[in-house]
Amino acid sequence: MKVTVKLKTYTKKDKTAVGKLFVRVRNAKEKSDSLIYTGIEVNPDYWDGSLPGYNLDVPSEVMTKTDIIHFNDKLKRLIHCVQENCNDKTPKEDIERTIEVFMKASAELKEKKWRKTQQTRDIVDEVKKSVKASKVKPMPTLIDYFKKYLDENHFNSWHHQALTSVMHKLERYEAWIGFITEMDDWHLYPSDMNLEEMKRYYEYISHESEYRDDYPEFFKQFNIARDYDIRPLSKNALSVGIQRLKMFLNWCVEKGYLNDLSFRRFEDGGTVYGIPYYLTIEERDYLMDFDFSDFPRLQLHRDKFVFQCLIGCRCDDLDHLTWDNINDDFIEFIPHKNLMNNRTEIVRFPITDKMRTILERQDSSLSTLFFHYCPEIYRKDIKEILRRAGITRMVTVLDAKTRKGVQRPICDIAASHLARRTFVANLYNKVKDPNLISSLTGHVDDSKAFARYRVITDDTKKGLIDAMED
Repeated sequence: MKVTVKLKTYTKKDKTAVGKLFVRVRNAKEKSDSLIYTGIEVNPDYWDGSLPGYNLDVPSEVMTKTDIIHFNDKLKRLIHCVQENCNDKTPKEDIERTIEVFMKASAELKEKKWRKTQQTRDIVDEVKKSVKASKVKPMPTLIDYFKKYLDENHFNSWHHQALTSVMHKLERYEAWIGFITEMDDWHLYPSDMNLEEMKRYYEYISHESEYRDDYPEFFKQFNIARDYDIRPLSKNALSVGIQRLKMFLNWCVEKGYLNDLSFRRFEDGGTVYGIPYYLTIEERDYLMDFDFSDFPRLQLHRDKFVFQCLIGCRCDDLDHLTWDNINDDFIEFIPHKNLMNNRTEIVRFPITDKMRTILERQDSSLSTLFFHYCPEIYRKDIKEILRRAGITRMVTVLDAKTRKGVQRPICDIAASHLARRTFVANLYNKVKDPNLISSLTGHVDDSKAFARYRVITDDTKKGLIDAMED
């Protein structure tokens, strides 16, 4: 049984058009197709049959966004009510009765100005009393499928954390829509994720921090320990979050959970990055020999950070390196990100004297090369390490909000990925062969990331000018 909403447009005597909504119930097995009038009239000029409902582009003088959300959610509840209380064997008169009871109860409860959560419960109770219908197993929600997505795919810890963050945003968005429509049992389903829903979701994540400030009691239910978890997002962060959501939705398409592909048409503006900043070889070597004996944890994280500058691997791969990865003066490993893309090439990296010096400082009784602390502590310690060592030079970075260049001390914006950039950038200045470098870093051939490292150094510029003066 398939339940949809169908619009029929009629012309009144005054020649104005009016749309009347019908619930369409189709049964492929029985080859039946029924239309049942709901009593709802709409403006056909702004109707979007793909939702079904009004889209958010309706002029505010015609209908407010709040009214649009209320109306569209009412239609979803009507469809859901028919699906829950009817099946392929339900007679048409019982389906008509189900719709009649829903519309009547919904109107009566609205007049009493009850919370819509209570309305929904009472409507369902009234329908069950009035119509003999079989119970249908509840459909999995979008969040249910997201959890399945995380369980079935073996993402590395960083990527798993990033995707989990997207799932939590979806959970908060789902609860937020339920909150503003006063319907606590409102849920998202894969079929909801069309172009219009993507616009609504993007609008929410763009202003979530403002909503948190305005409705602190609502957001208390999520037990958010740090303000950092809900913060104003840059355009790049918004774009990356949408890209990750689309990855999940594409998985839903592959699995057959989602058929509407309009979500792919949503444009988020894309990501824009500046020229990478990195440590010079002199700064790296100075940091390696700096005395942190008064703070053992900083000393340990200094060694880990400099070692990453020397090997250029991703932080997640570094955390998983063990002493068994060392073979004949080489460190061998398969980058986890490559495994996710079914690439099994082994990175075989020669151990240098500096790397050997750092490894001799570590505790060989541990299974991994470096002792593990919380990733957040490691990121904070990198900033403190550079600050204490006096590596505070100003670098030009792209402001995430304005997308304009600004000057910042390198110690204030340093993080673990700075080590990988330091390795790639300094090596690229020596050997401008991306494919050769990628054999050490695990980048794919002709990676777009290398385009950002094609920076003409100051020494090269001076050499060009000197050549003209000769």
